[in-house]
Amino acid sequence: LPALLMTARTMVSVCAVVARRAKAPISEYGAPTGVRNFQEMALGFTSDIAKNNLGESLYRPWVPFVSTIFLFIFGSNWSGALVPWKLLEIPEGELAAPTNN
Repeated sequence: LPALLMTARTMVSVCAVVARRAKAPISEYGAPTGVRNFQEMALGFTSDIAKNNLGESLYRPWVPFVSTIFLFIFGSNWSGALVPWKLLEIPEGELAAPTNN
């Protein structure tokens, strides 16, 4: 249990640092840079998806949900592409996507 609490505390600390870095200053041209640029791109993309599918009057409450699903799938796909999960040996098998053959 103490190890789990330490891991949770570490994750909260990392998330706090990332959130603080996301509030980076805007460039001299008024355009966001770095993490904020990705955040605005993802929010704009998911807002457009929700607006096109739900309509102008109903889309705003669904934007956080659509954004969460989008970012989860995006992160999962990139973690599978960048991290060589097949190199980890597990007694029960391998850690890879079921459709990865």
